[in-house]
Amino acid sequence: ASRWLGRMSLHGGAFAYADRAWALIGPQGSGKSSTLGYLLNAGHPVLSDDILIISDTTVFSGPRSIDLRADAAWLGGEPLGLVGNRPRWRVTAPECPLSLPLAGIVHLAWGDRIRVKPLAARDRLQGIINSTALRPDARQAEQLLALAALPAWVCTRPENLGELEEVAAQLLDSLAGSA
Repeated sequence: ASRWLGRMSLHGGAFAYADRAWALIGPQGSGKSSTLGYLLNAGHPVLSDDILIISDTTVFSGPRSIDLRADAAWLGGEPLGLVGNRPRWRVTAPECPLSLPLAGIVHLAWGDRIRVKPLAARDRLQGIINSTALRPDARQAEQLLALAALPAWVCTRPENLGELEEVAAQLLDSLAGSA
């Protein structure tokens, strides 16, 4: 339905910081939900998890929950049992704004150490296209370019979720300059 309305749907999530939305995108299993779960526990409203609906550069809030895998269950939530073929936990997120302007996009990736660095403009579009929920068509070219024009970072970190506190601190420090 969002596509019929001219909106972009991305596989990702968003949280609020400095009265703006910040998108987290990355491939399946890149830690989007666990990062959002940590940010929620740290007091940052979460607008959406798993699906990100954007109109121009406005992000809409989604379902009020974050679904976590077993390795992130320590972040809280109620056990759901098996979802697909693996156990999941659901964290209920409190109310948040219905929409916020999108300030920037964070591309998540695994690596050997925590590093948050700006993403060059030439490298932004491919990550956004790779995160689209539905294959984009020519009518969405302008919106894709508008998203690629926003500030963007690559947040690389080890798969050790015990480092989420430091990941969040470095990420928020990097975003603060753009807020």
